[in-house]
Amino acid sequence: MKKIRHSVLPITLESKDKLTGDFLNSIETQMTNNGWGKWVDEYGNWFDPLYKNYRQLELFDKADEQMIWETEEYFDYLEKPNDAFSGMPVCPFLKPERINDRLMVKVWNPTDTSLNDLFEEFFDSKYSSALFICRDSENLEWKNVTRKSYQNTLQDFLKHTDYKALCFSPYEEWSAGGEETRKKSPYFLINVAERKELDKAHKGLLKTKYFEKFDDKEIKKLKVYPKKK
Repeated sequence: MKKIRHSVLPITLESKDKLTGDFLNSIETQMTNNGWGKWVDEYGNWFDPLYKNYRQLELFDKADEQMIWETEEYFDYLEKPNDAFSGMPVCPFLKPERINDRLMVKVWNPTDTSLNDLFEEFFDSKYSSALFICRDSENLEWKNVTRKSYQNTLQDFLKHTDYKALCFSPYEEWSAGGEETRKKSPYFLINVAERKELDKAHKGLLKTKYFEKFDDKEIKKLKVYPKKK
């Protein structure tokens, strides 16, 4: 079932995925938490019946939501089966996190919010993982940030916690299975999750054909296999 119709109101809900009970519950949760904030009309414009001055919102209030929407389009790519990953999604664990409302997605402007405050907000939330979308600021352009060194800085920042941070830069030469997956991202992204969950996910992938099409250079760069003791 991918299409349902309201028995009284002239409303039809259509989805690319099956409308399971869990999926419908997720839709209900998203509407409760976000209202109309994530809806786009047939022309691609942000839809919000509660505001009258649409032009002003497009320029200011809606800026963060626009960045989130663009990133969610990237999520759609990450969730689709991909030949470079033996028919598995680029990120097999993203969709369950989103459907079950376990992923915090937030735009981060370093000028307005400190790194410490950003992480504290996540730690105090209900979410089990977070994805921070990095906005350019007056003193920082993310295209000039070296992904690996910045990721190491975040790892050091989190070393006394149960969490680990991974950075994804569309400006870095990076491929997996011959596919440049990160160049498709609209922004520099920071993913934060519990170390044990990341380790568990990685070990699970080792039991599949996920890494089968990776070349030796990619295997080494991604540290696919644990070091022999």
